[in-house]
Amino acid sequence: MKRLSLALTVLVWMSMATTAMAAQPAAKVRPLPQAYAWMSKELPLTDEQQNGIADLNKPANMDKIAAELLKEPADKVAGRKKELALALREKNAAKIKETKAQLNAAEAELKTAKANIRLKVMDKVEADMMNLLTAEQKTKWAVHAAMPSVQTAIKPVTLTQDQTGKVRSICEAQSAGLLGAWGREKAEEWKAEIQSIVEEVKANVLSEAQLRQLPKEKSPEKKAPKDGSGK
Repeated sequence: MKRLSLALTVLVWMSMATTAMAAQPAAKVRPLPQAYAWMSKELPLTDEQQNGIADLNKPANMDKIAAELLKEPADKVAGRKKELALALREKNAAKIKETKAQLNAAEAELKTAKANIRLKVMDKVEADMMNLLTAEQKTKWAVHAAMPSVQTAIKPVTLTQDQTGKVRSICEAQSAGLLGAWGREKAEEWKAEIQSIVEEVKANVLSEAQLRQLPKEKSPEKKAPKDGSGK
């Protein structure tokens, strides 16, 4: 009888625990900023990844990153001001002149840092977002970012569905280079990676008719001889 009573107690407890777990609301998946909404379906993201990316894009996190990035140049300005104050108290003309120049340079550096802070913050946010992704997801990110640039480079050519697939494959094959050139400070490297892909697309994907649609590349202008002879 005691065994039966114990078994019934266990069953009742398990039933209550299961009901309690079912009653708990599922973790809310936070929406992504519009610029990254495509990631949910195309990568795709787990709920944990999506919430992590949403948190990285919160204004509070961006403000924190901006403060961290500006701390060094701001501290440099503060330090130069202290040095200048000391030089003024000591009435050291040479030191005053030197420190004023250093303060001006530090203030100019801080001004430049503030002017570029938005782009630097976005680069940091995206770098942190990348750290949440798997290798496969990073490749998909690179392809998504590269495709519009490649398509712009071969305008007015319209790719067929089959050709689009081939171009995506080329981008996937070069994803390591694309990811290495990611970031607003690496614009020239990114441009070079895209150009490399475009050249392969021209050589292996586009038809002769499509190649004829491409604008002719301008040849470098010849400089006129200094003697004005025109030869």
